[in-house]
Amino acid sequence: RLASTTPEARTAAHWLGGVFVYVPRGQAFDGPVNVTLEGTQGSIFPRLLVVSEAASQVTVLVRCVSGEAPLLVSQVAEVMAGADSTVKVVFDVDWGMATQEFTTVRSKTERGADVQVATLAIGGGLVKQTIEGLLEGEGSRSRIRGVALGDADQHFDFVTLQDHIGPKTQSDVQIKTALAGSSRSIYYGITRVEETGLGSAAEQANRNLLLSSNAKADADPVLEILTNDVIRCGHGATVGPVDQEALFYLQSRGLDRRQAMKLLVAGFFNSVLSDVGDEALAEEIAAEVEQKLAVARI
Repeated sequence: RLASTTPEARTAAHWLGGVFVYVPRGQAFDGPVNVTLEGTQGSIFPRLLVVSEAASQVTVLVRCVSGEAPLLVSQVAEVMAGADSTVKVVFDVDWGMATQEFTTVRSKTERGADVQVATLAIGGGLVKQTIEGLLEGEGSRSRIRGVALGDADQHFDFVTLQDHIGPKTQSDVQIKTALAGSSRSIYYGITRVEETGLGSAAEQANRNLLLSSNAKADADPVLEILTNDVIRCGHGATVGPVDQEALFYLQSRGLDRRQAMKLLVAGFFNSVLSDVGDEALAEEIAAEVEQKLAVARI
């Protein structure tokens, strides 16, 4: 019965506690707010609410860990970004392989606000995330960043919505996956510019690197432009194997095939990881990527 409902409905019905991050007007945290979601078995229903008042600044890092027992995670996160505020929410997804995650993230931006939501997915048997940005205030900005490294029969499913409601709003989506073994990724993204979203600009990109002949990726980026007054709205998706010429070049310089593959994947992910803005976290994720690729079926 749980599997047939949305994460919002499941979490609303079953959650018992959550995390509330409040940033007063004009204030900024010295460092990131660290949140750890840890499950053992059964089901958990975490909630996160971030309220950032005008001209404030905050980064929230959510670390997701679990053991090897079966676990269902039904998670909801909401971001309310006041005028000219800057909010960054990063999900470090390192669940056990028997964990299934269903997450909804929704942000609302007032005038001049800047919200970035990033997902760094390494673990989990099934990870499905729906990330929505409602750009209501004039000149506000929403960015979505995501990387996922799959192996065995892992399944990653990303849905994004960037809804340009206010004028002169900006959005940018970059999702990258590298898939080994029989892993799979699915991406469905909508960039919508409402009739009121005059002078808006948007970019949407999904790139998928197949490291194995059994891996599979499906991508469906969508634009819905309801006004003729836009700066630029672009979208694109790619699915393909590793560049064999680049692989041969690296092997000709003394690297074996697996070492060369690790280097190419690191470079593939680098543009997204560097944009997260946390150097220590980016290095940690890069180390986890290298460790996973050392034994992945490629």
